[in-house]
Amino acid sequence: MPVPRVKLQSIIDGIEMAGPEISVYLDRRTGRIVELSDEDIEAAADADDASAAPEWQRGQIELAREVDADTEDRFLSLPDQFDVHEWETMAGFASSIQNEIASSLLQSAIRGGGAFRRFKDTIHALGIAEQWYVFRNNRHRELAMQWCRDHEIEWDDTPELKA
Repeated sequence: MPVPRVKLQSIIDGIEMAGPEISVYLDRRTGRIVELSDEDIEAAADADDASAAPEWQRGQIELAREVDADTEDRFLSLPDQFDVHEWETMAGFASSIQNEIASSLLQSAIRGGGAFRRFKDTIHALGIAEQWYVFRNNRHRELAMQWCRDHEIEWDDTPELKA
């Protein structure tokens, strides 16, 4: 099935949206990103008739049914939280910081329970949050490009103009 060229930023946004309760897919037929919540998926599995669901959820339920019934690989699952390896990204960022004290503080912050919160607090306290977001976005961009290559999907990397 030929896939329309997709916006790389849409893939990146989808990767960032995926989480414990959200599954994200690329619809190879349309080139659009599809997000489904666990609630949508459960409602699609439980309800015999989508018309029994609230009107605002009916489209998502039908979409969840299409994804579930897909036997032609129309819907490709985007990388999820387990593919992103956020902790490794934080460790890579900590190692990339030239200031030894700041680097050491960040490396300490990511050890043990509560690492994500301590890391976030530390980047803000050090005034390097913007650097972190650029680093993280670059990692997500690399992951998105590799995912596209792995699935033979052509992408468009031109920025969208905002009105």
